[in-house]
Amino acid sequence: SWSVIESIQMSEQALKNVAQALRLDPGNEAYLKTKALLHNNVASSWIAREDVARAQPHLEEARQIWETMRESATGAEADALDDLLGLLHIYLAMAAVGFADDQRATEEIDRALRLRREIAQRHPEVVQVQSRLADTYEQAAIHLRKLTRYDDALIALNEMLKIYRKLHEQQPTVPAYQSGLAQGMLEMAVTQFAMGAMKEGLTSLEQALQRSQKLVDQDPDQYEYLRLQAISRYYRGLGLLEEGSNEAAYETLNLAAKELKALTDERPH
Repeated sequence: SWSVIESIQMSEQALKNVAQALRLDPGNEAYLKTKALLHNNVASSWIAREDVARAQPHLEEARQIWETMRESATGAEADALDDLLGLLHIYLAMAAVGFADDQRATEEIDRALRLRREIAQRHPEVVQVQSRLADTYEQAAIHLRKLTRYDDALIALNEMLKIYRKLHEQQPTVPAYQSGLAQGMLEMAVTQFAMGAMKEGLTSLEQALQRSQKLVDQDPDQYEYLRLQAISRYYRGLGLLEEGSNEAAYETLNLAAKELKALTDERPH
């Protein structure tokens, strides 16, 4: 946590320097862009520490700058600003959830999805744009689940999975797309469990586990793949326990506990 605080302090010092530069040259676009990015970085650090009250003013500052710039932007610059604003709206949704402002959270999620969808429609051939849209659907689903809007969360996850399936079919050797599918199935299962649909959740977890195990087999040292495998197995154990398959549940949970401990030992902080 100290490294996060140090990062925030460095960014806040940089903000003071940029503010001083802007006083000498108020219309300098490069300075304004830097100011917005610094506010965004400080906000994301506070959100990581679950301190939305401190994040909020930084988010609003970044939003104001980027929305003003977007009014006159065209082409690649417009795409870049829409992408930044898409992420910003996700952060604003996180902050709204922290303030228990469900309506604002929903509005911000809708704005993030609209912006990222528009970029994806303008650039259907750019895989990075498509995968960022998929990730936005995942973020939307997580927040919708927190708001107990389970059906809407499932719709968002299906959209995420649709994108990653298409990308995986086009480039089956790219691990990021297999990982995206595994993550999507895991989130699907967590949502189905929250709805009480245990059987469907277990089916989703089988797929998440198959994909994450395949990734681990290909790259046994990749932390993210090991994490996906361990968490998928853990939820599968919980699901089996709920269904009354006690022996299989304990066996699965024991293995998941060992995997999670190994990950914690590897990254104690």
